[in-house]
Amino acid sequence: MNTSPPLPSLSRVLVNLAAIVIVLGGVRVAAPILNPFLFALILSLLFSPIYGWLRRQRVPTPIALLLILVGLSALFGVLFYIISASVTSLAAQLGTYAGNLNERLVDIQSLLEQYGITVPNLAPAGSRNVLDNSTLLQTIRVFLGGLAGFFSDSFLILMTTLFFIAEGPMMMKRMRRSASGDHLLVQRLTQFGQGVVRQFGLRGIVNAVTGVGVSIILLLLGVDFAILWGFLTFFLSYIPYIGTFLAAVPGVLLAFAEFGVLRAVLVIVGFVVANLMAENILSPALMSRGLNLSPTLVFVSFAFWVWLLGGPGAFLGMPITLLLLLLLDSFPESRWFTNLVIVRDEEKSNMPTA
Repeated sequence: MNTSPPLPSLSRVLVNLAAIVIVLGGVRVAAPILNPFLFALILSLLFSPIYGWLRRQRVPTPIALLLILVGLSALFGVLFYIISASVTSLAAQLGTYAGNLNERLVDIQSLLEQYGITVPNLAPAGSRNVLDNSTLLQTIRVFLGGLAGFFSDSFLILMTTLFFIAEGPMMMKRMRRSASGDHLLVQRLTQFGQGVVRQFGLRGIVNAVTGVGVSIILLLLGVDFAILWGFLTFFLSYIPYIGTFLAAVPGVLLAFAEFGVLRAVLVIVGFVVANLMAENILSPALMSRGLNLSPTLVFVSFAFWVWLLGGPGAFLGMPITLLLLLLLDSFPESRWFTNLVIVRDEEKSNMPTA
C-alpha cells in the first residue's frame, strides 16, 4: 500500500509562495528596526557562556551583567575610536593619495606605450584625477555614516543584549517545563544557540589571525593605516569567498599610490599568504568542529540576506540560515532540503574552504 503523503495542490503552493513574498517584503521594510535586535540576539548567544561561567563562580546576577556591559562597552568604544580616527585621517590625506595614484597610472601608461602597447588615456592632461577626490570623500562619508548609524544603535543593542542574556536561561526553563525535556523544538533551539556560538567563535578566531597577520605584513611594508586594514580584513572575512578580496583592495591601492607596482604586488602576496595560512592550516583544525554547510548555500544565503537586511545581513546571514535549517530539519516534509545542503564528514575533504 502506498503510504507517501499526497502532493500539495497548485493553489496551496501558490498561497504558500504568496505568504513567503509578503513576509520577506515586511522583513525588508522593517530591516532598520529588526537589525539591532538581531545583533543583540547574536551577541547574547556569544556572551551567554561568559555569563554562565560568572554565575557558576557565584557572581551575583547584577554584577555579572555589569561586567558584561562594561566589557561590551569597552569593545565597542575601542573599535569606534580606532576605526573613526583612522578613517578621518585617511580622508584628510585622500587628495595626496589620489594625486600619487594618478601619477603612478600615467607612468604605467608611458611605460606601456614605450613597448608599443596602446591603452586609453588613464589620466589625460587637464582632466580630473583617475580617482575623483569628491567621489572618494563621498564614499568615506557614506562609510562613516553607516558606522555612526551602527554605533548610534549601540545603546539599544547593549541593553537588549543584557536582557536576552539575563532572561535566556529562565525562558529555556519555562519552555522545558511547558514541553517534555526531549521535545524536538527545545532540542533545535539549544542546538541553534550552540551552533551560533561555535560558528561565530571559531570563525572569529580565524578572522582575527588573518587580520593580525595582514596588519603585521602591511606594517613591515610601510603601508599607511595598517591597523585599519587589519580590522577591515577581520570584519570582511565573515563574507564567504570574496571578503578577503574586498578587504585587500584598499591596501593594494594605497601601496600602489605610495610606493609603486612592486610594493602593491608584495601587499597582494602578503594578503594571499595570511589568508592561506589561516584558511588552510588554522581553519580546518578549528572549523572541523563547527558547521558543515554547502559552500553554495553559504554564498547564496550571504547574497540573499544582504539584499534583505542590507549591510548587517553579511554578519547576520549565517546565524539566521542556521536557525532556518534547524527548523526545516524538524519537519519530515522539508528534511530533504537540509540533507541536500548539509555537508557530511565524508564529503568535507572535497569541498572548498569558505
